[in-house]
Amino acid sequence: MSIGVRFAIARRGLAPSSLLSEGSRSARELSPAYFESSLFDGLNAHPQLLELEDLPMEVVLIDKFAFPEESKAKLMEAARRSSEIIRNLPGFVEAYVYESADTERKPSLVTVAVWKDETSFENARKLVAESYKRIGFDPQSTMHSLNVTIERGVYRRSPY
Repeated sequence: MSIGVRFAIARRGLAPSSLLSEGSRSARELSPAYFESSLFDGLNAHPQLLELEDLPMEVVLIDKFAFPEESKAKLMEAARRSSEIIRNLPGFVEAYVYESADTERKPSLVTVAVWKDETSFENARKLVAESYKRIGFDPQSTMHSLNVTIERGVYRRSPY
C-alpha cells in the first residue's frame, strides 16, 4: 500500500523506537523507514494505526478580542465568568486565554475553548446562552460598552 493511496498516523508513543527519526522522542517524528515498514503496509492488522478520517474531530472555538487598555480588567472579568460556566459543561476538553505580548499595538486577547465533538459544542452553545440569561449577563452589550471588537472562528481539530 502506498502513502498516496492511504494516509495513516501512529498514536503517540506506539511506534517502535527503531522507526523513529534520529534524535526524535515521539511517534510524531517518524522516520521515512516507518512508511516503508510492514507496520504501514498492514494497517488493518495494527490497532496502533488510525486512518485520518476515522479520528474524532474536536470542535474549537477561537475568539480574538481587541480593546482599549482601560477595558482590560472588565474584559478579563467577563472572560473569567464565561470560563466558570463552560468548564463544567459536558464534553468540555480545555480552554486557554492568550494575551498579546505586542505592546506597540492595541491590546488583544485570544480565548480558545475545545469541545469533544460537534454535539457537545452545540449543546454548550445552548447551555451557555441559558446560563447567561439566568445570571443576567449580556455579552453583546458588555462588549459594546467596553468598546471591544471580537473576531470569532469555529474550527475542527484532530491529531495528525
